[in-house]
Amino acid sequence: METLKKIYPKNSLKIIKTGSPRVDLWKSFFFDYWIDPKGMPTKPFLLVSSNMGCIAMKSFEDNFKSVRDAGYLQRDTGLFKNLFYSTAEDYKKLYEFIDAIKYLAKNNNGYDVVLRPHPEENIKVWEILLEGVPNTHVIRQDSITAWVKNAFAIMHNGCTTAIEAEVSGKPLLTYSPFHMEHAQKLFNTLGYDIRSKEELLIKANDLFNSEKISNQKKIDTKISETISKKLYIDSSELAAKKILKVWESFDDKNLKKPNNLMKFYLLLKIIKLIGVGRNILGALFPNKFKSLKENYKFPPFDENDIRARVSRLQHLFGVEKKLECKFLSDRTLLIKETSK
Repeated sequence: METLKKIYPKNSLKIIKTGSPRVDLWKSFFFDYWIDPKGMPTKPFLLVSSNMGCIAMKSFEDNFKSVRDAGYLQRDTGLFKNLFYSTAEDYKKLYEFIDAIKYLAKNNNGYDVVLRPHPEENIKVWEILLEGVPNTHVIRQDSITAWVKNAFAIMHNGCTTAIEAEVSGKPLLTYSPFHMEHAQKLFNTLGYDIRSKEELLIKANDLFNSEKISNQKKIDTKISETISKKLYIDSSELAAKKILKVWESFDDKNLKKPNNLMKFYLLLKIIKLIGVGRNILGALFPNKFKSLKENYKFPPFDENDIRARVSRLQHLFGVEKKLECKFLSDRTLLIKETSK
């Protein structure tokens, strides 16, 4: 925040430190909100949080075109080379992770391995690469937070889940079997620094044996100075409440006008119809029209799941008022108090 104020001194008073609602969800207060994720194995498991750009749903060619069209190649003369080198390094990292997972699956002390692909990765590639590996599961359902909560430890390289693991007080194994020029340095400074699959097995077994997979609630742990410089976590007030206070402090009559939800609902329907039309044209005339790609990072809502989540939040916060969940589209939700 201080850096932003220095860059934009004229707007420094408009820059307010609130924290992040997503980070707040990692606190022990929300422990009961995160139920067991779908497909969770019955045995204790080591969570492998993947972040392999080389097997993303978006191809290297498409990614290169996006970077080029956005003008990044013109602004950064070294980016052209780095795109190739970082992708090559990513493939090497992918091989090392597969090799390590196979080694763990064969030699561990009785736990499973859950590989959770990044939302933008092609899960089918992982299923092929790990096909037939015993005690290993490739699962992407549910939030990564639910998996972090239930794992006895997390393994990663260059993944933002490393920060979540640290805030959540979960043991973190940062697997770096070779020197990487294009690694995410911040994330890779966290947790245990593991350099070989043999060392990885020893440490994972030790953590498995020491954790005993306790069902007791985790307490908030003191995060490292490295992370505290990047995250603002207020133990006394949620970030969402801070953000609401800022919005409500604006003395703007336009913000106080009621929204026309019917117009908004119709706009969402029009956007949906346009998408369907483009997909049909893309299937009939692939050379002239491109189909809209599925949003793998933010899939459509599951109505039963959403209502259950809202109910758990009501219980956590002691909200006794009846709330209505109205689904305006498959990715747009209106939650409001009902008089019924």
